[in-house]
Amino acid sequence: MKKRWNCSRNLVRPVPQVRIISSRDAFRVDPTERKGYYIDKDSVSAGVVSPEYYGYGYLRYMLVKLPERGAESEKRRRNGEKRDDPEKQSVPRKG
Repeated sequence: MKKRWNCSRNLVRPVPQVRIISSRDAFRVDPTERKGYYIDKDSVSAGVVSPEYYGYGYLRYMLVKLPERGAESEKRRRNGEKRDDPEKQSVPRKG
């Protein structure tokens, strides 16, 4: 049977860097906002689940979407309409 894969024979393997990260450093206490959202300050809660057994930390918060600015004007621009265009208003026509 033919070998399908061969590793490099002259490859110098780097020495891996070892860093010890404590659980306190890895867990964020302050939530971060995403673009287009803000954090409801009353909804933020952090704590530890079952500290005597596992000690998993948790962070709960609610993101509230900001109102989109200019969404309607963006739709009008794509459709080629202008603001307050008298031709686009619904006016009954005589047939």
